[in-house]
Amino acid sequence: MTLKIVVAVAGFQRELTVREAASAVGAGLRRIQPDVEVIKLPFVEGGEGFTAALVDATGGAMHPASVTGPWGDSLKSFFGLLGGEGPRSLVIEAAAAVGTSLLASADRDPGPGNSCGVGQLLQIALSAGAERILLGCADTLLLDGGVGMARALGFRFLDGQDREIGEGVDALRRLARIDGSQADPRLAEVRIDAVVDWHSVLLGSSGVAQSMAFADRTREARLEEAFGKLASALADASGHDVGLVAGSGAAKGLGATIQALLGGNLRPLFDAMSEYLALDQSLETADLVLVVDGEAAPRGPEASALAKVARQAKLQGAPVFALGIAPETGRGPGLTADLFLHVEPPRAEGANSGMVSSKSLIRAAEEAMRLALTSRFARDARRKAWPGAGG
Repeated sequence: MTLKIVVAVAGFQRELTVREAASAVGAGLRRIQPDVEVIKLPFVEGGEGFTAALVDATGGAMHPASVTGPWGDSLKSFFGLLGGEGPRSLVIEAAAAVGTSLLASADRDPGPGNSCGVGQLLQIALSAGAERILLGCADTLLLDGGVGMARALGFRFLDGQDREIGEGVDALRRLARIDGSQADPRLAEVRIDAVVDWHSVLLGSSGVAQSMAFADRTREARLEEAFGKLASALADASGHDVGLVAGSGAAKGLGATIQALLGGNLRPLFDAMSEYLALDQSLETADLVLVVDGEAAPRGPEASALAKVARQAKLQGAPVFALGIAPETGRGPGLTADLFLHVEPPRAEGANSGMVSSKSLIRAAEEAMRLALTSRFARDARRKAWPGAGG
């Protein structure tokens, strides 16, 4: 029987993405046990790299797309079709249309920009026959609250004289009502799940305006006023007050509009990934679970997700090994494991001491595989790998 190892990965960015880290771990495992089955569970907080990681994990496919950029220019973007059984599922990251990297490279003020490109990606997903759309809402900086996204899907944002308001955050201060009579009817036939920062809300002392930490308090007050108008109009249009709903402030207000106008579900990282990556089914038959954290100081929803994977694995009787670069390796918030392995960062001259290379992950995975096959943690696994082996 083939040995099955679940590899849950989070906390990698910049030089090494979560997808690349998961691939490196898989390569290390196969160096020791070539026929091992590796199930990848990437945990990316909905931002850049979210689509590619999920497509890679499910054996799906990436597709190019052309959308309107934050300032009206044409932008090369993409979406992903997830592999596997079940409903036809497409994955989108808002950052592919309004990401922070786009804004930084253009050196533009995010205030006047709009999120039209996100709505166009959703239109493309609807035209591609999506039954479920997973939308990552992180790594964005635009401040239009998802108005551009909703406009692309047929919603109208009107002032007190029933005229369309303009684009950008300042225009929101003139918003009086939202007209959804011409909204894309296909929205009623698709399920939209948005991966959000669960602790982010649109309004109040923990809202978007406060989180921006403007040096200019006047600008902060204007932003709070603009989002207050948006929240009021969303409540009138949908019958639901979303200003303080968990996740409503995700992607600078995109979460609120997704829930109120598109009928989307705002979901924390672990909750959404558990469903779309079939976590329970994977853990049921796993011989070993590796949780791999690239953060030097594990924290936040990604580290929390790894801790939850480890707990569920233990409940189902699977041994858990933790790999990480933290001084107390793998001991993120609430994480328990049978064995902790420290991943050595590169020591070459000029290398960033806080980063992990593919080679160091491969070496750590090799060690984990050897230990799994020779230790008490994987007695059943040894029997599978080498029939007749004792425990």
